[in-house]
Amino acid sequence: MNAVDLMMKRNYDQTVLVHTGIVWIGPSWAVQDRVGLRCRLDDVNRQDAASGTGRTELASRGQLTWQADYTMPPNVRVTVDAFPNMRWSVVPNTTWPVRGSEGGIIAWRADLVRAG
Repeated sequence: MNAVDLMMKRNYDQTVLVHTGIVWIGPSWAVQDRVGLRCRLDDVNRQDAASGTGRTELASRGQLTWQADYTMPPNVRVTVDAFPNMRWSVVPNTTWPVRGSEGGIIAWRADLVRAG
């Protein structure tokens, strides 16, 4: 097992379902682009928020990191298995690569906001 595979196994212990459709049908979005993508959903630090309103706003945000072999389409919603009743929208223009020590892309990140 190489270092990237080991990192994925240790750090990306959640899976994400990527929804490219905008029509809600039953328990999921109508069009699914990717199922079972290894990922990690982290919350946003709320310590520096100046007010209760600021902390509340930050509580509805997250940061998703996922495996490097998948390119997230724009304008998608995601559901992470660790938080099955929460749906998230990827914030436009916030997707960026995570690079390893040799400069290669080892994962991707994007900011999320809870979808209503």
